Amino acid sequence: MFGNQISHVDDGAFSDLVALEELNLGMNKLTCLSDHTFHSLDNLLVLTQKSITTITPSSNSVPLLFKSIIKISKTSTGLRKLDVSGNHFKIFSITANVFPHLQTLHLSFSGPYENGSMEWDVPDRYFLRNVSSLDLSWIHMSIEMMSMVLQSLNSLVNLKLNHTGVLQNYIIELSELSFRSMKQLRILLLGKNILSSVPNATRNFPTLEILDLSGNRIIKLGCSDFANLTRFTELYLDFNKNMNFEGCVFQDLGALKPLALGNNLILALDGAFN
Repeated sequence: MFGNQISHVDDGAFSDLVALEELNLGMNKLTCLSDHTFHSLDNLLVLTQKSITTITPSSNSVPLLFKSIIKISKTSTGLRKLDVSGNHFKIFSITANVFPHLQTLHLSFSGPYENGSMEWDVPDRYFLRNVSSLDLSWIHMSIEMMSMVLQSLNSLVNLKLNHTGVLQNYIIELSELSFRSMKQLRILLLGKNILSSVPNATRNFPTLEILDLSGNRIIKLGCSDFANLTRFTELYLDFNKNMNFEGCVFQDLGALKPLALGNNLILALDGAFN
């Protein structure tokens, strides 16, 4: 049902679809969902609600959406993936253990676009204990809120923070604390964030395998930037700025397969691949 002109969904519209596992209502003209929108969808695993103008017209937040989802089951849902990217809501709120099986959460392009930033209201990190993939790209969120988000998700394997306006200061100032709990992180995407150097945070992830730093403003790579990251298999540094590097910069990356260095105006390799 993606990409149509749907502006209203009747109560019980999906009541006969008891075996439905995936529902995509994105890119329609929905502005409101009732308490009974998802009633009887006990087997729903993937829900996509992209680009809804408002979820609750009065408060411009998401509680009504989650209230509808909660109606799927008396205690919790079986959802594995929730995509509410591209919405303008001000508050992401989960105040009960209704997503015990959730593994993927997409919030990219979300938050109020004109003033303020999106708030995170998940008082118990146990509620999202199984989320392993998180997309916060292009999100309108303060440094403090983003720190709260990352500290509450201990099971992340895949983290996407492309083009996040606060990220330059965030990584420099708060990354040591905020990323400390991510013991399983394997994929970190930090493209298009105006970073001028490789963040120290990346040195704290011995499990890290894929790192994307493309489209930043990194001008120099040092020997310590990727030291001891022996599990690296993919590294993307293309589309930075007048990059130069020391000869020892890649010495520990023996497992590296793709290495993207294009469009960097590199003048010399300085024995980096000896």
